[in-house]
Amino acid sequence: MALGVCAGIGLRKYRMVFLSIFIQGVVCLLLFFLGVELGSDRALLLKFGKLGLHAAGITLCALLGSLLLSSCIYQYFFKQCKPFIQMVSKTNNVLGKMAKR
Repeated sequence: MALGVCAGIGLRKYRMVFLSIFIQGVVCLLLFFLGVELGSDRALLLKFGKLGLHAAGITLCALLGSLLLSSCIYQYFFKQCKPFIQMVSKTNNVLGKMAKR
């Protein structure tokens, strides 16, 4: 990786449009071969339903955590008006008022 970073620094002045297409193709090939490997494992396929449910739960929690943290960072650093905690307390106040109606 360090060698790739050094090469990128050296080649910074050249425009390499083909590089993103190449990387996307390599990632697709890696995912294909991962699917082939998983498909050939009979024991894994028998447990796939249970594993898939756990994986979906982990994915959902990771997604929600990422969204929450990125929202915090955006509110705190890029919106100079108020930090995220003040926004949450105001949101809770509004939701509380709506619930009382």
